[in-house]
Amino acid sequence: MKYSIKEDNRPGFYFFCNDWMSDTGLQSCSLAAKGLWIEMINLMWVSPKRGYLLLQNANKPDIKQLAHLVRSTVVQVEELLVELCQNMVYSTDENGVIYCRKILKMEHIRQVRSEAGMQGMSKRYKVCYNKNLTGSKTAYLTNGQHLSHSDSRKDSRILKKKKDEFEVVWKLYPRKLGKEEAFKFFCSQVVTEEDNNNILKALENFKKDINLKGTEEKFIPHGSTWFNKVWRDWIEYQALVKPAKDPKNILV
Repeated sequence: MKYSIKEDNRPGFYFFCNDWMSDTGLQSCSLAAKGLWIEMINLMWVSPKRGYLLLQNANKPDIKQLAHLVRSTVVQVEELLVELCQNMVYSTDENGVIYCRKILKMEHIRQVRSEAGMQGMSKRYKVCYNKNLTGSKTAYLTNGQHLSHSDSRKDSRILKKKKDEFEVVWKLYPRKLGKEEAFKFFCSQVVTEEDNNNILKALENFKKDINLKGTEEKFIPHGSTWFNKVWRDWIEYQALVKPAKDPKNILV
């Protein structure tokens, strides 16, 4: 979850009214459940790992602690959490920590935009998968010339940004195999802001298809395969099959 670590002290965030109103899962919830979700979003924004529901000591809150934070009762919070979960309003990671998909997406886009010159730098330097760069402190231009000390530091920051962007997508990918190769493909194929939006859209469509068909994990391609241009086939994909009945194969 390194990519979600809060790097600034921004006091607020954009609230996308159209997204809120068009989210069928959220709009299926009661007014009370929506109110709890707003409170949870605020808590996740000021969390030490932005977008995740964590206490300031980075621990996951139990139901009693959450009820205290939102000034409600344990019984009511439990009921409302079930309602939010049933409508797939939030997601949880492998440790059971609740996170907001929208905040993570916003943070991902912010990170991409913060490096306005990243695309040009990527063409100028071997910043994504050059072993000299990732394996030693010496970086090189594409023509073999040494980078200056200031360029090396800037280059390292760009590499870190790229890794952070990749971790956002990798965290959501359903089968965690072939990460190193997947990162190489990500660096070479996901360069522009449009590319970032497209791969997130493709992954969302891919996971919907898995849910609809009830695909077993062993039949899901390794990350090293999916990130090698396969993801482009899922950008405009629309599934035409009925939802699977087995809830254990549902991905959030």
